[in-house]
Amino acid sequence: MGLPGTKAEAEGQAILRSQFEPLRAKGAPVFFLPGNHDWDRMGKQGLAKIKAQSDFIAGQNDPLLKMIPANGCPDPWKSRWENRP
Repeated sequence: MGLPGTKAEAEGQAILRSQFEPLRAKGAPVFFLPGNHDWDRMGKQGLAKIKAQSDFIAGQNDPLLKMIPANGCPDPWKSRWENRP
């Protein structure tokens, strides 16, 4: 995901949509886990790019579409499925 206002941002958004829209159309939850490409291959803009990706995903206003951890900040996270009987 590119930084806001760049050509790479629009390209990244299109890639993410192509990954989550087919699954969400079928009702499946989608969780994104950032990898080395998301982190700018450990480059200087890695955290900024992760935050941009997280903001984009959160901006979809879909409770079954999440980036974990949000905003590149690891923290304890429990899904609502963990507490099912």
